[in-house]
Amino acid sequence: MIGNIDILVKELCKLPKEVGWVEFKHNNCEPTMVGEDISALANSATLNDRDYAYMIWGVDDGTHEIIGTKVRLQLEKKGEQELENWLCLS
Repeated sequence: MIGNIDILVKELCKLPKEVGWVEFKHNNCEPTMVGEDISALANSATLNDRDYAYMIWGVDDGTHEIIGTKVRLQLEKKGEQELENWLCLS
């Protein structure tokens, strides 16, 4: 299980580039993109013998600098449906 999320994010930011099982986002949370990325991350984690894959908002994907985000996934929707529910049913 994930222990300290702050330490985990800082460690992932040290990667020289994004890898198949780590994706950094700033503010983009377009539902279809999120769903496709989650699927790709999960597949890549499996292929790379990783227990987890990570999609992290608030990190610049080029520099890996922590820059913050306006995204609040619990509040995001696809149409009238909560994003998390829509992703589970898609």
